Amino acid sequence: MNDRAILIGPDHAKRAAAAGVLELRSSTRFRSALNGASPVSTLLVERLDRTDSFYYIVSFESKSKETARAIVDAFSGEFDEATGIEKAGSALRPFLPPARAMAMLDNTCLEAGRYRGRPIRASMVGQHPLPVWQPCRESSSAFLPFYQLSVGAHFVYVRLDGRRFDELTTGPV
Repeated sequence: MNDRAILIGPDHAKRAAAAGVLELRSSTRFRSALNGASPVSTLLVERLDRTDSFYYIVSFESKSKETARAIVDAFSGEFDEATGIEKAGSALRPFLPPARAMAMLDNTCLEAGRYRGRPIRASMVGQHPLPVWQPCRESSSAFLPFYQLSVGAHFVYVRLDGRRFDELTTGPV
């Protein structure tokens, strides 16, 4: 159990992200991403590689387009990092909704592990309550977490950009 047992709320995470990106607004790299942008939504993510570790991905929008994302620690509210568009007028690719991730699995088969070939029925799939992430070959960026879906005793991971993985590869490559 983490001694910082209380998570900050989404509004606190938005304020922390807004404060964290203040100095980035003037940098050339983030000018297009943060010009006129404000924090509009949060996504709480659980880290799989650290016990009791969570972070928020805070999305920023400008002119109804998602242009930047920031990571904020879900206990301390400390700003960690940001990413964003490089060209004015463009937008970040939206995250896949959870229902779409579940639907992607329906009538497919597991492709890895000891359950290879086992049919998947979406109505029989469980979903972890939060997206998850850990550094791995399938996602080296905390900005691309996964939906962790259980198929019997096996986990399937759907990255929030829509790519599916039947296992995550960690450790040295």
